[in-house]
Amino acid sequence: MNPDVFITLALPLLTLVIPSGLLLLVPALLGSTVMALPFDRLSKLSVSRLVIVSGALFVGSGIAMILLYGQSLFLPALVSNFGASLAAFLLALRWDHERDRERLRQESAEEYEHLEIEAQRRLGPIKQELEVDHQSVLELATKLEGVAARDGALHPLLLDGAWAANAPRLSEILTDHSLVGSLASAYGRIEELRWRVRARTEMMSGLGVNGRALAKPIIALASQLDDDLGQLIPQVDHAQQHPPVRGAARVSQIAVEVLVAAPQQTVPEPGNS
Repeated sequence: MNPDVFITLALPLLTLVIPSGLLLLVPALLGSTVMALPFDRLSKLSVSRLVIVSGALFVGSGIAMILLYGQSLFLPALVSNFGASLAAFLLALRWDHERDRERLRQESAEEYEHLEIEAQRRLGPIKQELEVDHQSVLELATKLEGVAARDGALHPLLLDGAWAANAPRLSEILTDHSLVGSLASAYGRIEELRWRVRARTEMMSGLGVNGRALAKPIIALASQLDDDLGQLIPQVDHAQQHPPVRGAARVSQIAVEVLVAAPQQTVPEPGNS
């Protein structure tokens, strides 16, 4: 066959096949590129930016096809439909992702508010109980010596019921572990003070021991505990006003990132390392 004739027949065919092949290849490449994008980065793009990028993509492709094929409407329409489909896909992806984030954000806010209210309700009785114990400790520190001089007994209220009921839950929801530790230490010493007062009375009445000698370690412990409670009660009051509860919002934000961005992990088969 004459080479000139072959070129004359093949050239129109190549001008149709090559652009068409590129046109089919571009959506595949763009689709794989979009699917390869990390969803957490894609979610940071605003809807307007997605629309602008998609619009520029299919408008530019449409102009290129018109320049190549003149006023033929088939290929420009195909490119425009592809661009519109890509824009719809990106908008749907963005909307669905934003809806999940908003739902989790709202649940986090509700959980955080619930934890704050719970912490306030649990710290309130403890604060009142500590105030009563503080008055009792002050009474022991100031009056026990005079009572002991007359071999008398003194049993003020030393309470720990509110702490016993609320301590397990507060240790779970509060992030201020120093406060929880201080409360546990203070109530432990209150229990020790209660035992010493009770033991002193029992030894005085049952064994006839001189109560004045037994009063000195009680007064020393009560004086030290009086100072500790004077510092602890304002801390509990501040925690009640501004509960240091666990960051539920941050936990949910991490859950969102894991949900949309974490790669799938395969479990290794037994025996394979």
